[in-house]
Amino acid sequence: MSYVHNYYIPFQKKKVKEKHHRGKEEKRRKKRGKSPPPDSESDEKGVGIWQVVCYTEQDWDKITESFRDSTSKNERALFHTLAEDFLPEIPRLFAEKERLQR
Repeated sequence: MSYVHNYYIPFQKKKVKEKHHRGKEEKRRKKRGKSPPPDSESDEKGVGIWQVVCYTEQDWDKITESFRDSTSKNERALFHTLAEDFLPEIPRLFAEKERLQR
């Protein structure tokens, strides 16, 4: 989910259950005296970090356009959501933010 008011767009979301499960596995390995496997976390699909990618209205336009011609069904869906639901609201949100900062 995206948070428009905070101007966040997630790229990948860490799965809390998997992280919790990995912690239990590490404890079991330590008890048994086994070393952990090589860092495979970066190879796992769907594991990543949240980051701010849009600081300006132009950033929102640019990120939306970057998904326009995607071959991924999910990225095309994201393009349509951004273009139809977010972009029309972005100028108003930036104006509101600026007004509140005065």
